Parts: sequence; structure tokens; C-alpha cells
Amino acid sequence: MEIPEGFTHGWVVDEISECQRLDRYISVQLPDRSRTFLQKSLKEGAFELIRSGAKLPARISENVIEGDLVYYKMPDEQEESALLPEDIPLDIIYEDDDILVVNKPAGMVVHPGAGNHSGTLVNALLGRDLATFSSMDEGNSRPGIVHRLDKETSGVIIVAKSAKNLDKLSRSFARRDVEKYYVALCRGTIRVGRDTIKTNIGRSRSNRQKMENTNDANRGKEAISHYKVLADNNGASLVKLKIDTGRTHQIRVHMAGINHPIVGDKFYGVRRLDEKESPDRHILHAWRTRIIHPGTQEIMTFTAPLQDDFKEICDNFGIKFDA
Repeated sequence: MEIPEGFTHGWVVDEISECQRLDRYISVQLPDRSRTFLQKSLKEGAFELIRSGAKLPARISENVIEGDLVYYKMPDEQEESALLPEDIPLDIIYEDDDILVVNKPAGMVVHPGAGNHSGTLVNALLGRDLATFSSMDEGNSRPGIVHRLDKETSGVIIVAKSAKNLDKLSRSFARRDVEKYYVALCRGTIRVGRDTIKTNIGRSRSNRQKMENTNDANRGKEAISHYKVLADNNGASLVKLKIDTGRTHQIRVHMAGINHPIVGDKFYGVRRLDEKESPDRHILHAWRTRIIHPGTQEIMTFTAPLQDDFKEICDNFGIKFDA
């Protein structure tokens, strides 16, 4: 679609998204922006809603319908130069002088960015140990962050406590020396109990916020996921996955690509679900990570217990996870 001058993003509302509130619709289109930031942007007039050729007030509570055009102007926002320490409790799995391992809750953004200057894991790290993590800040807003998880994905995050260890761990991830295991609840009964999904993943041409499988090696990077079905019941399958690569949204794109999107994934789901069937977040958890410790060179494995909301949704389908 052609985006009018003065706007940076544009979407055509499809049948699946019809009847959503405008603020909910744009939060799905812009998943890396907080709901608070987007609601503030709506109030400040950053969005325009066009219906049947006529401009309508872009109100938070407005329900979109199929064919609506929604335009957005991304603000020229200056990132905050000073990262703020915040007193945010963290679920610590392991800590020593070199690394910190956290069970990240769903809903927490890993590092500050546009629309997310507070409440992030980095803010929490600074609040917990300002001296250590502030000394690592080189203006990139990511002190100690070796890898990241989507906002809605919970589970194991490895954090380096020095620039030296950050470099070592980053190289280890790049060399694929790290083993990463996830657990996901997916829609449907997966008939093939164990398989490997190997594609290229690149950014979608129709929606720059999304990723997609592609056969064009010039537009995507290799992505490899191995899955095993652990249980299925009532139209859902509990799956354990090991990923060899760490592409953006990799597991979500791969499972949607075999027509078994992750429960609660409103971005890559294949059909609209009743509110009672669709939880607030996608049910994906970084369950276990095995690394070479940057200091001792010992092989260490860290496991993050499933969080309560994950277990509750599984219970709703009559599925249990036996670790």
C-alpha cells in the first residue's frame, strides 16, 4: 500500500482484525511498542484512521472494521542518554562474579527503546547493581545484555557482568556454542511428532514489523528449529523446541509456517480467536539454556520453571508439562 507523505507506517485492516479496538489493533501491528506509549501517541494525534475515504477521529476506543486504513507517524524520538535504575524484583536463577541468569517474566521488555524507557530488564539490572552495569553502558542502552527474548516470551536470559564476559558470551552465541531449548503451546494437533524446520527468515515486505519464511537467500537468513511434541489435547499441542539459530521471532514464524501457531500469538496466528480462547500473551517459554561459562569454561545448564500463566493455559487444555 502507498503511505501518504508525513507518515511512516500504514496498514489495511483485514477481516481477521475487524471489531478490535483501535489501540489493541495497533499494539498488534507494533509489538515492540508499549501499550502506554501507543495510547499516548493516539491522544497526541500520531495516528490517522480513514474509512470509506473519510477521515475519522483516531480514538482509543474506536473499533476498526475491514478495509479501514490506519496510518502512523513514528516520532523522531531521542533515546534517553541516561539509563535509569529501577527497583524491579527479578527471579534470579543463578549468579556469580561473571554472569547473572534471570527467569524473565512475560511482559518485560529486555532493554530500553522507543516507547520503552522504563520497566525493562536493563532498568532492573541497574537498580540491582548500579556500579556493575552502569560501567558497561557505552551508549547502546544494553549493558550486560547478551541475547534477548520477545516482550511476551518468558524464561532464561543470560546477562554478562563485565564487558569482557559480554564479548565472550556474544561470540559463543554467534558460534552456536549455546544450546537453547523452549517450550510452546501450539494450536492444533501436530501429526508429525518430531521434525526439523529449516527455512530462511526475513522481514515481511507487506508489514515491516513482521518476519516471514522465504526461499530468497538474499532476503533472509538461515533458521533451524527442531521440535518434539510432548502432549496434545483439546486442539492444542505442547512442544519442546531446540533452536540452532536465533532469528527474530524464529519459533513463532516456524510454527505458524506449519499451520500450528503458538497459542496467544496475535501477530502470527492464522485466524481470529474468541477472547476467552486467546490469552494476553503468546505461550512461549525459554525453558533451558546450556552455555560455556565465560570465566571457568565449565559447561553449565540453567532451567527456568514455567510461569504460572503458562501452566494455567496448559491446564485449560488439560495438558501437563513434566520437566
